[in-house]
Amino acid sequence: MKKRRTSSTGKGLTWLEGRELIISIKTLEGRASLTIESYKKLFNDFERCFGVRKYMTNVTHEDARRFIEWQLNEKTQFLKARFRNRYY
Repeated sequence: MKKRRTSSTGKGLTWLEGRELIISIKTLEGRASLTIESYKKLFNDFERCFGVRKYMTNVTHEDARRFIEWQLNEKTQFLKARFRNRYY
């Protein structure tokens, strides 16, 4: 009898799957709503920095360093804020 594969692609956990998993776990743990919003903002930043094609399970130490560098030096703060001046 042949064994059935349980993994469809083997590529890893996508950002969307990871976001949903972590948000649901933190919600079940009873975290405050502002904490949950902070997690959502962090995932938005991950997606802006790495793009949605990068899998969470493939993030390396170098990727983490690059994310911190991006946060500190390259990220456009308040990108979607209504009060943001477009010339800054």
